[in-house]
Amino acid sequence: METKFFKKKLRAWINNVLSVSSDTKADILKRHAVGVGGVCLSDYSFGWKDVIEITVEEKKINGLLLTGPVGSGKHTAAEIAVNFIANQDDNYEILYLSDKNFIFDSQDIQADQEERQNLIDNEDLDYLTDDIVHTFLDKLLDEFYNDEVSKNVCIVLENISKSDISESIYDRLSKYICMYESNEDFPSLFVILIEPDEKYVSSSLRKYLRLMKMSLPNFHQRKQMMINRGIDAKTAEAIANSTENFNYSQIRDLAENIAIWREIDEITSEFYENFIYTQSPESVFSENSLLYSEKIQFYRKIENIIDYVPQLLEKIGQISYVGVPTAKNVTNTVPAEEDKLFESTEDYKREMASIAKNEKNAKSKIEEESTSMTLCEMMNDVIGKEFVSKAFNITDGSN
Repeated sequence: METKFFKKKLRAWINNVLSVSSDTKADILKRHAVGVGGVCLSDYSFGWKDVIEITVEEKKINGLLLTGPVGSGKHTAAEIAVNFIANQDDNYEILYLSDKNFIFDSQDIQADQEERQNLIDNEDLDYLTDDIVHTFLDKLLDEFYNDEVSKNVCIVLENISKSDISESIYDRLSKYICMYESNEDFPSLFVILIEPDEKYVSSSLRKYLRLMKMSLPNFHQRKQMMINRGIDAKTAEAIANSTENFNYSQIRDLAENIAIWREIDEITSEFYENFIYTQSPESVFSENSLLYSEKIQFYRKIENIIDYVPQLLEKIGQISYVGVPTAKNVTNTVPAEEDKLFESTEDYKREMASIAKNEKNAKSKIEEESTSMTLCEMMNDVIGKEFVSKAFNITDGSN
């Protein structure tokens, strides 16, 4: 049983979820409805439709886990599953929830905690049984399964990992799935999760779901999306060749914009080239994206080489490592600068500190340059140098 404080907010929360879910379901059914000539407004050229429908129809799973980068088709995949479920069984209720449904004001949470503590202090434990997540999700599901009604439920959850209480939400969901699955008298519960990466989903919930990793459209999918919008095959193929790394939303918008241009003006091959260039996705060099970009991955390999620079240079024969005193050349009575011995321990420590500082500065410079150099420039600048190629040979164990 929930505390009195949150009980006041619970009804408004449930009503909002039901209203948004009803509107979303209606939009999905409208977009996926097959019209005259077997045509619908939704685009299935990303290739997952049959796989998703067969997977859902088998009912060997309790839900789907849809992952992938932005624009890879996760929402389209979820829509296909929802549309299939809704048309297969009219008794299914569709619920849409996102991280925004689980944002609670800090003052509200504090008030709830204070009330719970008072109940504990007064030993009124029969009243206090549920946490916040359980309170809201349990009461939401009670709308469709109680003494008077028994409806199957499909819950679609998007970006729950962004919520501060995502762990509690996913833990509670896994318990609900287990409860619905183990009780024959219960209706069906099907869960669809939309997350950028499977790592955000707890293993307790993950085991009930079928993982489907979405990706950006390949050449054939990009070409088909153009053809689906009335662009001839030859032109569609040329456009597909020029739109690598476009996601589904960008391809769709590009195709629809081109279709409009074709209606109002004559289009030349030069137009396509220039227009596609203006529509190309921009590179985003935020701190987070750089950590996973090809540039940073490439430069991290170079950092590893830098750690081996003293040994590498010694093997290559350019200089002797200053940190290890070398034997004097018997033919030369004057030691070379690189071969000099340190007069004291303090001199040696200062030299080592200087080397460490130089290496740190070199790494910092690499990070700074990675924001302004293209991958091609980096390869010309770094890989083309003889000592790096030799370094790779040495790290591979070759001569």
